[in-house]
Amino acid sequence: MANKKAETTPETGWGMVLQQFFTEGVVVHNHAVNGRSSKSFFSEGLWKSVRDSLKQGDYVIIQFGHNDEKADSIRHTDPFTTYKQLLKMYIDEARAKGAIPIVCSPIVRRHFDGSGNLKDTHGNYIKASREIALETNTPFVDMEAKTRKLVSESGPEKSKAIFLFCKPGEYQNRPAGVQDSTHLNREGARLVAGLFVTGMKELKSPLMVLAIPNLQNTVPSDTSFTTYHAWMQIKSSFPNATIVKPSLPSGVMAEKDLVYATLPDTPYGKRDLHLDIFRPEKSGKYPGVIIIHGGGWNSGNRSQHIPLAQQLAAKGFAAATVEYRLTPEARYPAAVYDIKASIRWMRANAEKYNIDPDHIAILGFSAGGQLAALVGMTNGIEKFEGDQSNKSFSSNVQAIVDIDGILDFLAPWTINLNRKPESADIMWLGGSFEEKPSTWKEASAIFWVNEKSVPILFINSALPRFHAGRDEMIDMMNHLNIYSEVHNIPDTPHPFCLFHPWFEQTVEYAGAFLIKVFK
Repeated sequence: MANKKAETTPETGWGMVLQQFFTEGVVVHNHAVNGRSSKSFFSEGLWKSVRDSLKQGDYVIIQFGHNDEKADSIRHTDPFTTYKQLLKMYIDEARAKGAIPIVCSPIVRRHFDGSGNLKDTHGNYIKASREIALETNTPFVDMEAKTRKLVSESGPEKSKAIFLFCKPGEYQNRPAGVQDSTHLNREGARLVAGLFVTGMKELKSPLMVLAIPNLQNTVPSDTSFTTYHAWMQIKSSFPNATIVKPSLPSGVMAEKDLVYATLPDTPYGKRDLHLDIFRPEKSGKYPGVIIIHGGGWNSGNRSQHIPLAQQLAAKGFAAATVEYRLTPEARYPAAVYDIKASIRWMRANAEKYNIDPDHIAILGFSAGGQLAALVGMTNGIEKFEGDQSNKSFSSNVQAIVDIDGILDFLAPWTINLNRKPESADIMWLGGSFEEKPSTWKEASAIFWVNEKSVPILFINSALPRFHAGRDEMIDMMNHLNIYSEVHNIPDTPHPFCLFHPWFEQTVEYAGAFLIKVFK
């Protein structure tokens, strides 16, 4: 189930893709960790972080077994004694916090005998997980049975498409290839997550009112970067950091899930791209702001910046948080095409949503900051437009806000990083710098600065590598007499704009800059 690192591509835990089966009314926090048993998950303190975060009405999915079978004393449990005792503890402690536990049996391994029959490698752990669910009156999803049917029907050869099998040279990080009958690939994770959702539907779980009906044509996604996950990573170094939550200010109205472009023919069928827009309720014409989320071009979600959009709307802007295609679905320059289309949509619908079409800005964080700068600096350049909706309208912006997004992939802080072959930028750009130098340069906003470039604001964390190219771009802008502004927020982590106490500064800096350049 665990979130996997980019360097283990294409290995994918089914917890990573579970989010895509639900609407935004469900948020998946994936605490699973590779190699842990029900015993070591507790002894290492991993359960404590889950338990401490639980709130009334949360669902807790509990699946162990693969590593409980291991012989070492750190992980091994006995199915009918220690294994059941630990599962019961998880169930009881979840319920004590008002949460709803769900027990799952472990998924099958792809181990066939000589006759093509799937072997049972979990033995009594399957029976024990079912027993403890029955004894404690806990919902039970028999993932072993469901995955057994899936893998058995696929057979010894076709089932390789579910697990971690790849040929030598197919992935740069696996030059010798891999044959792994335990861990899942992306498609396998999606299928297994779908089986879990099916099991929850069979249980008639109230959670399923928030499930997306069509499980088969779901667009692949990576949910490893969430605000909660980012908070878990920074909280030990920044104990005062708290997650910013949406709160619609007085006088602000919201319209969600608006389709700004439709891609008629993708591998996943017709594909709608969405945005959420927040704007003042009073009549008038308000400058527009397109907001682009981060997540290494690979993960993240537009909902992460709803609080920012809400607060900018309270300051007199029509602010839209935008969905765009990520690496699991499409590589560079697809995201650029999508974002340009969202700007054209904003102009095409300016009258309907009280937007001033002559004053539209773009704002982004991290990978979204890189995209915002690139989209803004390539105003009027046809090769970046794509062929999506509203082509009769301009995609030009009049201002840029870059929050910790790099500007130059060729700058020393970026080009000299010790990268893994499957790092986020290599995956997104379709190859390493050595393989695709022209693409790395083309995706760098700094190389598109010209006399018609628009004002830009930089809001930066304390981490220098996320400023790559900034000072050089400012020098170029100064030479061309184009306004730029910089705010470094000291002692901050990279995702500072998602958390108090830095969120308020981010809103103030962005709002003041946009008011200045638009007025």
